[in-house]
Amino acid sequence: MKPKSFACFVVGDFRDEAGFLRSFVSDTIAAFEAAGAKLYNSVVMLLPLNTLPMRAPNPFLATAKLGMCHQHVLVFYTGRDPAREIRQLRLKPNRAFDWN
Repeated sequence: MKPKSFACFVVGDFRDEAGFLRSFVSDTIAAFEAAGAKLYNSVVMLLPLNTLPMRAPNPFLATAKLGMCHQHVLVFYTGRDPAREIRQLRLKPNRAFDWN
């Protein structure tokens, strides 16, 4: 990554061959930090339930595994002083985020 740049990734945990959760979110954060980028923002993105309420009961009764309906949005930054460096970008407000 270039200095003073952002990277945004959407990731979720998944199950290994034995059915145990693999913490892919943690693995992703560790990989970015090893490459010199720090976690700057994180948010849980809720996904539509769609057919999850219909599909989840039988697998839960058989395996006690819950159905997932979210992913993690991770934002990484490679600069040193994000607040100052972001102000220097002179970003203009987006009307989609004008909540006033």
